[in-house]
Amino acid sequence: MTESFSDIMMRVMDAGPSVTASQTVKLPVEEVLQKAIKRGVDLLARRGRKFVIDSDNEKLFEYLALYFARDESFPGDLYKGIMLRGDCGVGKSFPLTCFSGITSPVSYQPEKIVSCIDLLNIYQNKGPEGLSPYEFGVIVLDELSEKHDASHYGNVQNVIQNMLELRYNYYVRTGKVMHVTTNLKNLKSIDMHYGARVYSRVHEMFNIKNIEGKDRRL
Repeated sequence: MTESFSDIMMRVMDAGPSVTASQTVKLPVEEVLQKAIKRGVDLLARRGRKFVIDSDNEKLFEYLALYFARDESFPGDLYKGIMLRGDCGVGKSFPLTCFSGITSPVSYQPEKIVSCIDLLNIYQNKGPEGLSPYEFGVIVLDELSEKHDASHYGNVQNVIQNMLELRYNYYVRTGKVMHVTTNLKNLKSIDMHYGARVYSRVHEMFNIKNIEGKDRRL
């Protein structure tokens, strides 16, 4: 070996990572925001409703536009996923749906949206094999709550805890994130329901954004 180990380490470190958060075909923030709003208008029109940008959701859409455009001015960590926390109906799942699939970096844009209740039902009916599609790719885990156990032929598992731990390992290995919505009043309750290890990893995996406002469904 012509180079010493320390020389190789220094050369590699000086070269920097081979992939960065901005190393992809990007859209301008304004274009990402426009596409998301257009999708929101179209989605709600199918239900006979109007899309409204107001003081409650304007800053959230701007926040998500910066993130999904991979803009360096995003006030968080571009390498983490997004966790939106707020009361029922304030608008957590819908904004992530609006932004899914409209930007380039596949390590960050949502490919699938699945609720925690759906995961419990899938496990109950199909067992662990039924959950495998959600262990890979970029997903939105919707409505993380206190409900986490399910039984398959008498085998009771904390399905959501297992999924969060699998997704953490996948994130560490590949850099592909997941996004989460939750109406848990206090994130410390994650420790109670999913364990201290998951609680610690949540802060490593997500930019945590609190959402306030009235119930938009009423």
